[in-house]
Formats: sequence, C-alpha cells, structure tokens
Amino acid sequence: MVSGVTEESLATLVFMVVSGLFICYLGYRIRYRTDVRLISGYRSETVADGEGLARLVGGVGGGLGIVTVGYGLAAFVVEPWLWYWVSWTLLLLGGVAFLQRHGKRFAAKK
Repeated sequence: MVSGVTEESLATLVFMVVSGLFICYLGYRIRYRTDVRLISGYRSETVADGEGLARLVGGVGGGLGIVTVGYGLAAFVVEPWLWYWVSWTLLLLGGVAFLQRHGKRFAAKK
C-alpha cells in the first residue's frame, strides 16, 4: 500500500471498486440474462437483433467494470496522479465509443 493514504483517498478507492463491481453485475445481467431493459433507450422496435446487442453491451459493460475495479485496486500500489485518472477516463470513453460504433449494426433496417 502506498504510504500516506488518507481516509478520503481510501474512501474514493473503495467507492471505485464497489462501483466497478456493480457495473460488472449490470454487464452480467445484460449479457447472460439478456436483460435488455437495463440498456438506456432500448426500444424493441428499433433493434433487429436484441440478443446480439445484449451480448455487445453486456460484454463492454463487464469489461469497463473490470477496468474500474483494476484501477481502484492499482491505486494502492501506484500513486494516482493526473495520468492515472486520464488513462482511466480515456479507457472508459474508448469503451463508450466502441459501443457507439459497433452498436449500429443491431439497428433495424428502415
């Protein structure tokens, strides 16, 4: 553990791990239980392949949850400075961009 860890930083890191685990749980529910109502803005009339979309969104959600948990745990080893948080933010934005790019293939043809 990094020396000089404050209560505030410890609380932040615990929150990161807990929120990452929650995101993993949501990804699991979407991907393996096909719980598409957890997908924001999901309307069955606009989706051609709901199961495929669930696999994509749930997989990326689970991956982003694992990244969040990993960064939360890594903060005990690496002192989190600017590039630590910037890299985490860029990974999350990359996951969202991936969903935006690849989610279009599941849209119903008009």
